[in-house]
Amino acid sequence: MNAKVIKETASSLTTEGAGQGFKLYPADRLNKLTEGHRTRTVSQGSLSSPGAAERRGDCCPYCGGEEVLKAGRRTLKSGEIRQLFRCTSCDRRFSTCNGAGKHTDPEAILQALVLICRGYTYAEILDRLKREYGVVRDKSVLTRWLGSFPLPWLEVRDRLRVDGPLVRSHVFSHAGLRYHFEVHRAKLLYAKRYPKLISYLERLPSFLNPELFEKAARCSQLSHLTNPAVRHYAGAGLCQQAGRILGLSPNNRRRHATLQTYFLYGDRSTIASEVPVYLREREHGLVAGHIDLVQIHANKLLLLDYKPGAAKLPLEGVVTQLTLYALALGRRAAIPLGDIECVWFDERDAFYFDPLRSKVR
Repeated sequence: MNAKVIKETASSLTTEGAGQGFKLYPADRLNKLTEGHRTRTVSQGSLSSPGAAERRGDCCPYCGGEEVLKAGRRTLKSGEIRQLFRCTSCDRRFSTCNGAGKHTDPEAILQALVLICRGYTYAEILDRLKREYGVVRDKSVLTRWLGSFPLPWLEVRDRLRVDGPLVRSHVFSHAGLRYHFEVHRAKLLYAKRYPKLISYLERLPSFLNPELFEKAARCSQLSHLTNPAVRHYAGAGLCQQAGRILGLSPNNRRRHATLQTYFLYGDRSTIASEVPVYLREREHGLVAGHIDLVQIHANKLLLLDYKPGAAKLPLEGVVTQLTLYALALGRRAAIPLGDIECVWFDERDAFYFDPLRSKVR
């Protein structure tokens, strides 16, 4: 595949449903993610952040900031002395254990946030936490958790109503691995411009052939494309948000699932997670993969992939993977490639690029 093939693919996609689109945010489509943070175009070499401050103590569990200073000590009732730290980015203090909710099972906190998004009352949530996690708390704790982990979805929940389940889920087993696909049906109302995308996400479990994913090459294993216009945002709002959310992950293996659950239920723009896509590519035949998060932002479809150590990854591998995701979803859902933007990120760095500018290296 080369740049010409990519552009031809984009032009061949239909524009059914195009027209005057909605704007989820009235300002620039990425201002919530990148405002006030330094940016640079990434070269084809190393992606490491220049001039990163040397860490002192733990990384901030609230914003993911690296500039952390020692801020005294605390003596616990047990007699243990615990080091305290202060984050110079958000000015919050924390000890060496998880920040907000450090005395509560993080999965219980995440479950409480999901139940709030689904419309449960505080009394129902507290009762469920007691039965399922043995957690005894009062309403003030739920309020405090909401302060630490805001849920923008609550601002629009009453305006977006659907019949049936709010979120539809299905577990796919591909190449011996389990993928928990979920689609937020109420937020699909934001995607009216792309009716075939709505149909694809709603009907996926009924028509997807699992054998395709057994035979296909994985997009993440290919690295034949590059992109000259990757944009790097160090410490962007997306990164800070991820840093806070990952404080709710019980272990490293659950990081992806924790991020996907929070974004799908808690924000206003994530419409689906772990979305399976496939494509017959000219040079490599059938390729397939799963998109971590699909978001709608001001008439742009964002495909996001969480990648720990994002700045250290080989540029060609990530660009190839996400470009193939964009081509596959665009073809399956009749979306012009120019309407798609690709993003990979972690708690410190976020990288954006236009898949139309990807080319064979």
